[in-house]
Amino acid sequence: MVGVFFFVFFLGCAGFMLEAGREYKTHALVVSSLWVIGVPIFFFCEHAFIYRKWGDPAEFDQFKRLQDTAAKIWAAAVLVLAALLAHGEMKAPPPCCIVPAQASTAAPAK
Repeated sequence: MVGVFFFVFFLGCAGFMLEAGREYKTHALVVSSLWVIGVPIFFFCEHAFIYRKWGDPAEFDQFKRLQDTAAKIWAAAVLVLAALLAHGEMKAPPPCCIVPAQASTAAPAK
């Protein structure tokens, strides 16, 4: 159930970065930073504290495999967020924000 929640949350973050990442650049950077830093911290805490206290030692190999798979999925998700952040950076500014080129005061070359 927790995995489903985080997947839906990830989709919401990805949608935010795709649609509003350019307008809310600081928010988009915070969201992507939380995904980049927060997930490995959670994996570490899960391994170091949660599993060691409440996990089944007989299932430790399966736990490590699942964490390895989850880490690979996390890496792919970070790449998606990075692409969405870059996509927001590459979008052309809205027409109201385009500054016309200033005319040069120098004489044209002949």
